[in-house]
Amino acid sequence: MKIKKFALLLISLAFASRLHAQIPPPDGGGCTNDCPTYTNSPLVLSPDDSTIDLNIKYVGTIRLALYDRDKPATVHNFLNYVLSGAYSNNFIHYDATNFVCQGGSLRVVTISGSSQAVVPVVENAPIANESGVGAFFTNLRGTIAMVHYPGLTNDTTCDWFINLADNTNFDMPDTNHSYVVFGHVISGLTNLDTLNPTSTNTTIKLLNLGGWLNSCPVNYAATLSTATYSNLLTVAYNLVTLDMGLRVQNVATNTVLLSWQSVSNKTHTVSFRPDLANSSWTTLWTTNGNGSTQTFQHVTNSVTGFYRVSYQP
Repeated sequence: MKIKKFALLLISLAFASRLHAQIPPPDGGGCTNDCPTYTNSPLVLSPDDSTIDLNIKYVGTIRLALYDRDKPATVHNFLNYVLSGAYSNNFIHYDATNFVCQGGSLRVVTISGSSQAVVPVVENAPIANESGVGAFFTNLRGTIAMVHYPGLTNDTTCDWFINLADNTNFDMPDTNHSYVVFGHVISGLTNLDTLNPTSTNTTIKLLNLGGWLNSCPVNYAATLSTATYSNLLTVAYNLVTLDMGLRVQNVATNTVLLSWQSVSNKTHTVSFRPDLANSSWTTLWTTNGNGSTQTFQHVTNSVTGFYRVSYQP
C-alpha cells in the first residue's frame, strides 16, 4: 500500500516565543516551558523546536515538535501553509490501520451561501527533498512526514502524514521512498491511537466515500447513507511556539547582540530577565518584522540572564 499524493480551520496562532541563555552554546539553546533549573552553564538547556497542535474533530489534540534546524525547508513549507490559511478547514482524508493517517490535501468550503464542497488545498511551489539534510529521523510511530509522488522525491507540497506504526521502509534512499520526517508527537499519543481504525475503535471508522476519499475516516456514528461534511475529521492548526532561530552573542563587555528570523508584518517584542525564578520579563524593544534576519544590541550589567523574542498575531 502506498501513500497517496493528489495532484490536483480556523487558525489560532498562540503566543510564539523562544527563550535563550545570555551565554549560549555554539548553536544556540533554550526552552519555552518546563525549563530545567538554571545554572551558569546554558549547555543544560534543550534545543529549540517549533511546536504545533493539531486539534482534530472527534479525536482531540495532538501536539508535534518540529525539527526546524535539521529540516528547515520542510518545516518552513509546512508552517507556510498553516500561517497563510491555506489549511483552513483541512481534514484527514486518508487513513489505514497500522499504517498512516494523511491530511493537508483537501478542505471543506462553503459555496452558494449554505452548500458545502470538498476542494484541493492550493499548492505552493514544490520543495526539494531534505532526506540528506541535517540529522536523519526514521519513520517510526508518532512521526510526521511529507508526501511525494512515487518516483518524484522533489515534488513535496502540502500533503503530510503521521505514522500510526513503524514504517521504516519509507526511509529507503531511493526515488520511491525517502519520506522526510520533520517532527514527532510529544503529547496526545492516546489521541493518535484513536486515529488507528481497529476493530475495537468506536470513535472513528473508515468509509469509502468515492474517488480520493476511498478510505476516509469519519466519526463512528456516520454511515454511507447518512455521512455529511460534518462527520469528517477536520483539523484546526494552532501554532504554540515558533523557533525563530534566536542567537545571542557577546560582542563587547556587558554587550550582547541578538539576531533572529523575523516574521513579516508582525510586531516583535524583545524581552529580558536576569533569572527564571526571581524576576519577570522586561521589554527591551519592539519592532515590525520584515521576514528577514533582524538584530538588537543590548547593554546589560547582568552576568547571566535570558532573552526572548516573541510576536502576537
